[in-house]
Amino acid sequence: MTETPEDIPATKPEQPGEWLCIAFVGHNEYTGYVTEIVKNGQPAYHVDLPEKLWGANPLACVEYAATAWFSDHPVTEEFVRRAWEASLRAAEKRRQQEAEWRRADEQRALTAGSDDDDEYPGAF
Repeated sequence: MTETPEDIPATKPEQPGEWLCIAFVGHNEYTGYVTEIVKNGQPAYHVDLPEKLWGANPLACVEYAATAWFSDHPVTEEFVRRAWEASLRAAEKRRQQEAEWRRADEQRALTAGSDDDDEYPGAF
Protein backbone atom coordinates (compact mmCIF):
# COMPACT_ATOMS: atom_id res chain seq x y z
CA MET A 1 0.00 0.00 0.00
CA THR A 2 1.34 3.41 -0.95
CA GLU A 3 1.22 6.20 1.57
CA THR A 4 -0.38 9.43 0.46
CA PRO A 5 1.07 12.76 1.65
CA GLU A 6 -1.84 13.08 4.09
CA ASP A 7 -0.77 9.83 5.79
CA ILE A 8 2.82 10.91 6.37
CA PRO A 9 3.40 12.81 9.62
CA ALA A 10 5.70 15.80 9.55
CA THR A 11 9.12 15.28 11.03
CA LYS A 12 9.65 17.27 14.18
CA PRO A 13 12.29 19.98 13.69
CA GLU A 14 15.09 19.91 16.25
CA GLN A 15 15.06 23.65 16.95
CA PRO A 16 12.20 26.09 17.36
CA GLY A 17 11.50 28.05 14.24
CA GLU A 18 8.62 29.25 12.12
CA TRP A 19 6.82 28.54 8.87
CA LEU A 20 7.93 31.12 6.30
CA CYS A 21 8.19 31.99 2.66
CA ILE A 22 11.73 33.35 2.72
CA ALA A 23 13.80 34.96 0.00
CA PHE A 24 17.53 35.43 -0.23
CA VAL A 25 19.65 37.65 -2.45
CA GLY A 26 19.82 36.22 -5.97
CA HIS A 27 16.09 35.48 -6.32
CA ASN A 28 16.32 32.31 -4.22
CA GLU A 29 12.91 31.78 -2.64
CA TYR A 30 11.88 28.89 -0.40
CA THR A 31 8.84 27.93 1.63
CA GLY A 32 9.22 25.69 4.64
CA TYR A 33 10.16 25.46 8.29
CA VAL A 34 12.87 28.04 8.98
CA THR A 35 15.24 28.02 11.93
CA GLU A 36 18.05 30.39 12.79
CA ILE A 37 21.36 28.60 13.19
CA VAL A 38 25.03 29.38 13.58
CA LYS A 39 27.23 28.14 10.75
CA ASN A 40 31.00 28.59 10.99
CA GLY A 41 30.49 31.12 13.76
CA GLN A 42 28.11 33.23 11.66
CA PRO A 43 24.31 33.52 11.90
CA ALA A 44 22.44 31.65 9.17
CA TYR A 45 19.04 30.29 8.22
CA HIS A 46 18.18 26.61 7.83
CA VAL A 47 15.07 25.87 5.74
CA ASP A 48 13.49 22.41 5.93
CA LEU A 49 11.60 22.01 2.66
CA PRO A 50 8.28 20.13 2.37
CA GLU A 51 10.01 17.20 0.67
CA LYS A 52 12.04 16.68 3.85
CA LEU A 53 9.13 17.20 6.22
CA TRP A 54 6.57 15.00 4.46
CA GLY A 55 8.41 13.33 1.60
CA ALA A 56 11.03 11.54 3.69
CA ASN A 57 13.95 13.09 1.79
CA PRO A 58 16.55 13.96 4.45
CA LEU A 59 18.52 16.08 1.97
CA ALA A 60 15.67 18.48 1.11
CA CYS A 61 16.91 21.50 3.03
CA VAL A 62 18.90 24.64 2.31
CA GLU A 63 21.05 26.93 4.41
CA TYR A 64 21.91 30.56 3.75
CA ALA A 65 23.97 33.12 5.62
CA ALA A 66 21.84 35.65 7.47
CA THR A 67 23.52 38.38 5.41
CA ALA A 68 21.88 36.92 2.29
CA TRP A 69 18.37 37.42 3.72
CA PHE A 70 16.14 39.56 1.48
CA SER A 71 12.56 39.14 2.74
CA ASP A 72 10.16 36.76 4.43
CA HIS A 73 6.51 36.45 5.30
CA PRO A 74 4.85 34.01 7.66
CA VAL A 75 2.64 31.18 6.43
CA THR A 76 0.88 28.31 8.15
CA GLU A 77 1.95 24.68 8.15
CA GLU A 78 -1.39 23.86 6.51
CA PHE A 79 -0.68 26.29 3.65
CA VAL A 80 2.77 24.79 3.04
CA ARG A 81 1.40 21.26 3.07
CA ARG A 82 -1.50 22.06 0.71
CA ALA A 83 0.86 23.82 -1.71
CA TRP A 84 3.28 20.87 -1.65
CA GLU A 85 0.47 18.35 -2.22
CA ALA A 86 -0.84 20.47 -5.12
CA SER A 87 2.62 20.51 -6.69
CA LEU A 88 2.82 16.71 -6.36
CA ARG A 89 -0.56 16.33 -8.08
CA ALA A 90 0.49 18.72 -10.85
CA ALA A 91 3.75 16.82 -11.39
CA GLU A 92 1.89 13.50 -11.58
CA LYS A 93 -0.63 14.94 -14.04
CA ARG A 94 2.21 16.26 -16.19
CA ARG A 95 3.96 12.87 -16.08
CA GLN A 96 0.75 11.17 -17.25
CA GLN A 97 0.27 13.73 -20.05
CA GLU A 98 3.83 13.24 -21.27
CA ALA A 99 3.37 9.46 -21.27
CA GLU A 100 0.18 9.87 -23.29
CA TRP A 101 1.93 12.18 -25.76
CA ARG A 102 4.79 9.67 -26.13
CA ARG A 103 2.31 6.86 -26.86
CA ALA A 104 0.55 9.03 -29.45
CA ASP A 105 3.88 9.91 -31.12
CA GLU A 106 4.87 6.24 -31.19
CA GLN A 107 1.51 5.30 -32.71
CA ARG A 108 1.90 7.99 -35.39
CA ALA A 109 5.38 6.72 -36.17
CA LEU A 110 4.07 3.17 -36.58
CA THR A 111 1.21 4.19 -38.87
CA ALA A 112 3.13 6.84 -40.86
CA GLY A 113 4.63 4.34 -43.27
CA SER A 114 1.50 2.24 -43.75
CA ASP A 115 -0.14 4.47 -46.40
CA ASP A 116 -0.26 3.35 -50.01
CA ASP A 117 3.42 3.18 -50.84
CA ASP A 118 2.50 1.80 -54.28
CA GLU A 119 1.27 5.24 -55.40
CA TYR A 120 4.87 6.31 -56.11
CA PRO A 121 6.65 3.06 -56.90
CA GLY A 122 10.06 4.50 -57.84
CA ALA A 123 10.12 7.46 -55.48
CA PHE A 124 11.97 5.78 -52.63
